[in-house]
Order: sequence, then C-alpha cells, then structure tokens
Amino acid sequence: AADLQKHCTSCCPAVVFLNEDCFVHDDESNGIIRQIITQNPATLFVIFMSLANIHFDRYLRVRKNLLISSKSITPKDLDVILVNYLKYKNTSVG
Repeated sequence: AADLQKHCTSCCPAVVFLNEDCFVHDDESNGIIRQIITQNPATLFVIFMSLANIHFDRYLRVRKNLLISSKSITPKDLDVILVNYLKYKNTSVG
C-alpha cells in the first residue's frame, strides 16, 4: 500500500487495479488504500472482489473514482467501463 501511495503521488495514474486480497486482511493497508482513493479523485480505482456471495452481477460504482467488481467481470465489460471513464476524463479536462 505504501508503494502504491508513492506511485500515485509521483505519476497520477488514470486507472489503478487492486485485488482485495492484497489489503482487506491488513488494517494498516486497508486504511492506506482508503486514504489513497480519497486523495486521488482523478484516478479510477477498480477493486476486484473474490467473495462468492457478492450481491451484484458484474460491478458496482461506489464513488466517482471507485468501482468494485467481481473477478468474473468479462474483459468486454471492463473495456466498456474503461473507455467510458477515459472519454469522460479526457473531455472534462480539456
């Protein structure tokens, strides 16, 4: 999580993909990830969940810059999300 924080500060990525297993079981990492998401509103964070009992089909938009997805999302659905997000981001900037 600390490496991600450094990376987001130095290069301001458009999209960051995270696997929930990397931070969900560690309170410190969980807090850092939440802080990173809050501090980087121009970056879309996509968190892949491994839970089998997720109560949504493919993905759930939690905030403007946070999307929770099941790991079963198709590449086609992910492409649509990313294309739409990047189009919006590019038109709102310029």
